[in-house]
Amino acid sequence: MHFYEASIITTVDGLHCQVYSNEHPVHAILVKPKYIPTDKIECVALPHRFISGKKMNRLDLWIKDKIKLAKYIQDFKKAYPQYILNDQNLVFAIPIEHIERVYFPKRGFKELMTMPKQHLDSHLTKVVKLGEFFLSAGLSIEDLGITYSSLLGHYSDAISDINFIVYGKAKFWSLMNFLDTAKHPLLRWKQNDEWGEFRKKRNREQIFSEEEFIKVMSRKKSEGFFNESLFILFCAENPDEARHKWGSEKYTKIGHVTIRALVKDDHNSVVRPGLYDIEETPVVEQGKTHLVKQVVFYSRDYCMLSRKGEEIEVSGQLEDVETDKGERFSRIVVGYFDSYLDERREKEYIKPILNTVFKKTDKNQEAHQAICEFCQEAQLSIGKKTNYGAVILHKEGTGSQGWFATLSPKTGSNPEKDFTIQIMPLQHIKHIAQVSQDLELAKNQGIIIAKISSAIHAVLLDEKRQNENDENAVRIGIYGKSKHPTEHLHMKIFPWTGSIGQPYTVDSSFEKKETLKDSKTGEEFVKMKPVHKVRLSEARISQLSKKLIEALHEKH
Repeated sequence: MHFYEASIITTVDGLHCQVYSNEHPVHAILVKPKYIPTDKIECVALPHRFISGKKMNRLDLWIKDKIKLAKYIQDFKKAYPQYILNDQNLVFAIPIEHIERVYFPKRGFKELMTMPKQHLDSHLTKVVKLGEFFLSAGLSIEDLGITYSSLLGHYSDAISDINFIVYGKAKFWSLMNFLDTAKHPLLRWKQNDEWGEFRKKRNREQIFSEEEFIKVMSRKKSEGFFNESLFILFCAENPDEARHKWGSEKYTKIGHVTIRALVKDDHNSVVRPGLYDIEETPVVEQGKTHLVKQVVFYSRDYCMLSRKGEEIEVSGQLEDVETDKGERFSRIVVGYFDSYLDERREKEYIKPILNTVFKKTDKNQEAHQAICEFCQEAQLSIGKKTNYGAVILHKEGTGSQGWFATLSPKTGSNPEKDFTIQIMPLQHIKHIAQVSQDLELAKNQGIIIAKISSAIHAVLLDEKRQNENDENAVRIGIYGKSKHPTEHLHMKIFPWTGSIGQPYTVDSSFEKKETLKDSKTGEEFVKMKPVHKVRLSEARISQLSKKLIEALHEKH
């Protein structure tokens, strides 16, 4: 049995706990206690709930009174010592034999979606509608789950949030790309004053100015409002996505440090514990140089806070890491649970440095990216038009593992019937052979080619049906090359018709063409129709891009 992030566990002594990771020790499950009965310990500074016939404290690590919070944690350790795995970092874990029941978000969502709608109350009706909206992004019912009060059934329609789980990091990023441009009459994003209140609640006033906080947080599409109920999206790694197995790394605490570094990859910033891979950054501490490669965090506030290529300032616990394969490096950890009990709660943070450009060691690469039109296009949202006049159709994956596709404003054939779609990596990859260096990048390449091909087929088939004179066959061609040492890798997918449907030199039909001879030089050649790029009309681009985007993002 696999225990996913944000599943809910009830214990034999009545605690409600949230699973807090996807990797666990053999005999226990890592959790964060969420609701704790007041029969053994109680804290008036913590919120209270009445759940399952019991009065309970809700463990809120952000309450203002840290002294009372620290006292409550000490009482917890005495009342429930069996639930403390690591006292130094305050790691909670429930031994398998102490688990009374597990509430699985995926199972709960499946069962909810089979409920007759006339039997749903107003809260669950909202949950179902929001789930249907997420499914329209191309997710399947297996990709989603619900958790917390909606799963357990102790919600209040007036105050309860709606919490969804997305299974798989690629699926989560895909949903983020969808939500970046998606519209729904019941959907709205947090407004500036609401982010301002969140900043105060999380005690971020000493770290972020209000303007900075709003700017970086409003980029995130993992929380918003649906029919005026707050919803929050969490990501759970699939079993095969875990970065490392529990116990495969040993950590040695060094001390508290603050550094600035460049984010090399943000793909793993959607889970908890979350991770930013950074450019190797030396830190001198206790007379020794430590090469920091990772920033690890535990609070959802830091999920997707920074993006690949951005500079961040990090303040947290420096640790040396030794893997079971003998690799050694250093990392900075922000937000171990014990840090909430003292001044570290305000001292530890991750903060993007806005409007800065971090100088890369590869000056040529930096120059190419600064002028590369494709690198600039990769930053645009789906549906946006590029300087060249292309339209962003789709994104698959993210960061160094992602790809994007655009509808070209020109075609080499009939502009009323044909078109070209270009597929490119989000990062500045220059050669096809480089794709093999990252299996996730290679997988996403295959996925986006398959999706684009399917969308082209659907659109062409629909257009052919509307014109009875057209043949029923749908032919699609793919062309890609790696020829220039600085060129951003790109591939083209297009209807294999007209002038651009002529045999290529690698086709067996090409050698069957009639061979002619130049009368002056004696050289042999074959005749081909000339190909001239023609611009699509604005109406055609608008209509075609909408059809393709709909085909790419329709519910499967």
